[in-house]
Amino acid sequence: MKKLRTTLCTVLILTIIAAIFGIFSAGSSAAEAEPISHPDVTVRFVADGYYVLDQYTIAYGEKPVYKKDTVLRNDYFEYEIFGWTPEIVPATEDAVYHACYVKTLRNDEDAKAYLRGDANCDGSVDILDATTIQRYLVGLYDDPDEMIHILCACDGDEVTILDATRIQRFLAGFTNTFGIDKPVSWSEKVIPEVKPVEKPTAAPTVSPTEAPTEPETEAPTQPATQPPTQPPVPRPTSAPDPYELPPV
Repeated sequence: MKKLRTTLCTVLILTIIAAIFGIFSAGSSAAEAEPISHPDVTVRFVADGYYVLDQYTIAYGEKPVYKKDTVLRNDYFEYEIFGWTPEIVPATEDAVYHACYVKTLRNDEDAKAYLRGDANCDGSVDILDATTIQRYLVGLYDDPDEMIHILCACDGDEVTILDATRIQRFLAGFTNTFGIDKPVSWSEKVIPEVKPVEKPTAAPTVSPTEAPTEPETEAPTQPATQPPTQPPVPRPTSAPDPYELPPV
């Protein structure tokens, strides 16, 4: 009988242990079967900080790829993209990548020839170009594409009044020592500086403090003042008789 009890207890203990291990294994399997889901991520490729070259949405963890042309042109320049900043990494949050490119003054068959001193880009150098430089220097002429800077800065990086004078001397027949009216070749490499975006931090919570309570002070009591008493005025007991003679 004792042996039977021992056997039953052993079976019961083993059953309980097996049930416990089954619960843990089922819990771990359930955790592995439910992966954490992440929202999709928006990626933008831009140039000069604002011109959007491409934008699309990808799955979390996927590495973005720029799918558009790497050589772009406008009327004046050709832009050849050679990289991005910051470095492209698998997407874990919304990201903006800025193009690194070489900017070159166009000299292909579809572009017109750009001449040294041609400030207004009309294809020739004349007195109007000297006037354009003068207007530009006093803020009366806008140059969003920096063509005056590229075509007319004959001596250094900045356009000055001397550049207008050089054009005038060229037109007057003086020696052309600055290549006025000659085709211009120009290019520059642009690598934008991008500051890392600081993630907002939660403001520290400050427990409200109660304003100190001041003890209530009672207003001073003034003694009640009674109005001054006036002596009583005697009243006549009877009205005098107007026909009565006064005593002698």
